Amino acid sequence: MDLVKLKVWDWLPNGHATAFYSIGAMRRKHPEWFHEDLTTLFNMLAEGRIAPVVADIVPLLEVRRAHEQVEEGEVAGKLVLRVTDQ
Repeated sequence: MDLVKLKVWDWLPNGHATAFYSIGAMRRKHPEWFHEDLTTLFNMLAEGRIAPVVADIVPLLEVRRAHEQVEEGEVAGKLVLRVTDQ
């Protein structure tokens, strides 16, 4: 239903439009753009120009709990999955 709402938005005479973006598809189609954008993003992070909000760091073994928290809207920020024991 949300997709239909977005397409109807395109028909309104308000000057707004919608576009769909798939990071996976873009990476496959233009890997050089993806690499450049990712490099810029990590540089901004290292320089402190962006500060993502990390709600919790969850061990990979608890991925089910992490998904449940996201689906129930319990998370304010990002969940980071830890894939190692350290």
